[in-house]
Amino acid sequence: MSNNINIPDMDDLRRVFMKYSQQTFNKIPQLPTKPRILDVGCGSGESTILLAQLTDGDVTGIDIDMNALNKFQEKLDDSTLKDRIEILKESFIENDFSNESFDLVWAEGVFHIIGYDKCLQESSRVLKNGGFLVALDTIKVINKHLKSLDKFGFKVIDKIIWQEGAWWTEYYEPLERKIKYLRDKGTDPSLFKHLLDHEHEIAMVKHNPNEFDCAHYIYQKVIKQKMKVMKSG
Repeated sequence: MSNNINIPDMDDLRRVFMKYSQQTFNKIPQLPTKPRILDVGCGSGESTILLAQLTDGDVTGIDIDMNALNKFQEKLDDSTLKDRIEILKESFIENDFSNESFDLVWAEGVFHIIGYDKCLQESSRVLKNGGFLVALDTIKVINKHLKSLDKFGFKVIDKIIWQEGAWWTEYYEPLERKIKYLRDKGTDPSLFKHLLDHEHEIAMVKHNPNEFDCAHYIYQKVIKQKMKVMKSG
């Protein structure tokens, strides 16, 4: 077996979706010259780094997965962006951020895990009036929660709908092919266990690709929230 076989990490595979993130950012109507941005569930930092590249502002990435944050920190160590990016092990629901302190909250695929209403409430609290929230989720999940927007003072500004079946055609099908290639080459399975760990997901998405169709939605905070949403002090 050749020692030069390329084994991608998960970031390499997911990077194909960054085009949707950039398209969404470009549709945000207006941000300050140096916006303050919060990336919720930042993981290993791909979206956080992109946001720093697209603006001259300061970006804070939060997550509760320390392994992912350590990987993120390694990426930043030699980066020219490190002075504008802050990494915190922090829960979005229990945090120390001040009221109305961010211009943009960015959340890709995490609100349905934490709880949509909780996340909308906290987004409303930490966003400045007129600030923006970008949330990525499956269209099916988003449609369930659109009715909650008004309660938390948000309105829909725009959206980017992913290509139909994108999770299969752009991510899981290439992942399936890569795993087959590595097996056919006789590659030691321990070297690509991080890929094998996703075989259940491959089977699930392959069975019904359109079930997982996604969209980025852009919301704007349009009213001052009631005091019950705000943290005192």
